[in-house]
Amino acid sequence: MRGRLDGAVLLKDTVVAAVEGELWLLTPDGSVIERLGSAQGVAGGLRTVGMDRKGRLVVQSAQGSYAADAALAQWRRVAAPVADWSRPTPVPAALREELIRQYRGRGLSVERILADTHSGRLLGKIGVWLVDLTAVACLGLALSGLWLWVRRR
Repeated sequence: MRGRLDGAVLLKDTVVAAVEGELWLLTPDGSVIERLGSAQGVAGGLRTVGMDRKGRLVVQSAQGSYAADAALAQWRRVAAPVADWSRPTPVPAALREELIRQYRGRGLSVERILADTHSGRLLGKIGVWLVDLTAVACLGLALSGLWLWVRRR
């Protein structure tokens, strides 16, 4: 997910996230189910999401507050709903450290460095071409050596 996260709520077994003016419907593991924008009736200028006392999804936008039906297909304007709005909360230190560790990994392994060196990826596209040309040259040397050996016999 890229963009500014303006809020998120859990709606049954779906995470509804407000991201840069759109609503993203996600599975609990983070896979995108669908993205809803103004073409699907979501109000423009989306600021945050929440749940009202009836369990409906509500959004605050530049034009006011809107509530969705159960299928998230129909939106209608509501006057100042009593809702539990999504609010930013700090990430616990242990979770933050784990997320950073998973994002950055544990460094480069020897196998990774050797594989990148042998494939030429260590030098980018030019390195890959150099390794390929070297392989073709080695194959040519082997075949010409075999041809010379066969001719001498």
